[in-house]
Amino acid sequence: MLIRNKMLLSGALLVAVPVIIVSFAIEQMAAKESTAALQNANQERLVATRDLTKAHVEDYFGTIEKQVQTFSNSRMVINAALSFVSSFGSYREEVSADVETERSELAKYYRDDFSSEYKRRNAGESFNGDSWLSQLDDDSIALQYRFIQANPNSLGEKDKLDSLGDNTTYSRNHEIYHPIFRDYLQKFEYYDIFIADPDSGDIVYSVFKELDFTTSLKTGAFAQSGIGEAFRKANQLSGADDTALTDFAPYGPSYQDQAAFIASPIFESGKKVAILIFQMPIGKINNMMTQHGNWRDVGLGESGETYIVGADKMAKSISRFLIEDQEGYLEALRSGGTPSSTVETIGAKQSNIGLQRIDTRGVNAAVSGQSGFDIFPDYRGVPVLSAYAPLKINGLDWVIMAEIDEEEAFRPIDNLVSSIVMAIVIIALAVTGIGMVISLWFAGTIAKPIVKLSDTIVEIESNSDLTKRVDINSNDELGAAATAFNSMISTMAQSISLVNDAASQLAATAEETAVITEETSQAVDIQLSETTQVATAITEMNSTVEEVASNTTRTAEAANAANNEVVGGERAMEETISQIQQLSSEINSAAEVIHEVEQNSNEIGSILGVIQGIAEQTNLLALNAAIEAARAGEQ
Repeated sequence: MLIRNKMLLSGALLVAVPVIIVSFAIEQMAAKESTAALQNANQERLVATRDLTKAHVEDYFGTIEKQVQTFSNSRMVINAALSFVSSFGSYREEVSADVETERSELAKYYRDDFSSEYKRRNAGESFNGDSWLSQLDDDSIALQYRFIQANPNSLGEKDKLDSLGDNTTYSRNHEIYHPIFRDYLQKFEYYDIFIADPDSGDIVYSVFKELDFTTSLKTGAFAQSGIGEAFRKANQLSGADDTALTDFAPYGPSYQDQAAFIASPIFESGKKVAILIFQMPIGKINNMMTQHGNWRDVGLGESGETYIVGADKMAKSISRFLIEDQEGYLEALRSGGTPSSTVETIGAKQSNIGLQRIDTRGVNAAVSGQSGFDIFPDYRGVPVLSAYAPLKINGLDWVIMAEIDEEEAFRPIDNLVSSIVMAIVIIALAVTGIGMVISLWFAGTIAKPIVKLSDTIVEIESNSDLTKRVDINSNDELGAAATAFNSMISTMAQSISLVNDAASQLAATAEETAVITEETSQAVDIQLSETTQVATAITEMNSTVEEVASNTTRTAEAANAANNEVVGGERAMEETISQIQQLSSEINSAAEVIHEVEQNSNEIGSILGVIQGIAEQTNLLALNAAIEAARAGEQ
């Protein structure tokens, strides 16, 4: 990669990497701080919603309690109670009812009208009204027949009948008081209002005239239901302002829908004359818990809700998801393990109150008396932010939950992170682009003289032209490098010139040395030849001496002397041969020490002179020895 490109890439990285690192750190810090802030905001909003709704529910139950106390102490209600209780037992006789015929006709209503509605509201579950009907006495049959079976108003509208028109005492009382009770019920949205005889337990009056009308809350079909429990509790109270409250539970006359009751005794001159019972309005409580359907307006967004759970872990208010997305809600219940029969019943009734079990960490904490905030899976298995607290309602162990899906609660964080990431990308690209432009200019400024230096070096190498110089005029390191390079090239050119001259001189000297070496070699060869001849002569002389010695025994002394001379001469010759061999070795290595050739040649000349002298002396000695031998032979 070219230096310019490397510098460009490095500049871009030096700009982009710190920007990305800092941006990532900022994004992490922003996400963390935003998450904490958003969680705190959601927590505060949920806690506020929980506390506000909690206050409304508690106030509402306080209002109900005050209403039932006030209503039970009302002179009108006391008079109505006395009138209904006294006229209830005489009605059958006043109308001369045919009880058996009326029982048979009433059974048709149980089997047809009521049973059809019961099946519709209970996912097709069959209804057997014979057991209920069999527990009705004759007075109950007479009143139920006229106010229910013979009532011209349709199912669910039996309250519209004010008078039977039979001029009975009960009918006249009903015509007087029923519109007042009905108006009160409608204004305060109660499901039903009852008056019961404290002695027999008979429900002597009700607004809506369902199948609990006229039944005994002591021995009748509904004595063990919620209304029977409320009656017994209230019947044991001794104060006119005392109340008894029961929790929501399935109630047969209301098609097994959930019903809760609050009751208060009615006193006249200190004597308990009746029990006033209100069937509490589920719709009113649901409206409070569902914020009248305006979840978004109170800050609960798309998935937030408030609901009530009892100590038995059963829902006491309707779920938002059942209202907004029934199919999805029911499917979530199935996936969560809720029995299919329960899911079908919830779908048929379009209510989960008293049917859905809610057993979450928040519910358990609230049931144990704790108030707090936590994040955990809700009854759908979806993680939620939840604010929980117990409700303070006399006679009820309920808790309130205010929740919103975690995904929705923290969705702004995802949007914020996305915005931050987008901003980071834009900033990083912009800064990187600016950095690349600056790097491009900077790289051009730096790389241009480097390229010029490189091109000059390549040109010098290609053309072997040491006269070429780098043309860079700057006060930075590149200028110093160019100056040093030019100086190096100049020095190199001078050195090469000197080496060239020395090489020429060395070539001439080597040529002269080669001539001298050749001449020396020839002289050595000649000397070696002469030396060989001397050795041969010495050998012949030795043979002659031995022959003379053997023939001249008488001349031992002279011969011995001559022999000594010969031996000395032989030793001299051996030394001469050794020196000649050494000389030959030195001559062979003369090529390696050319500079010493002349000196060695002079020494060799001296040695040759000595050898020549020795040879001449040897010849003389040999001649003298021969003469002396001849003389000795003559002697």
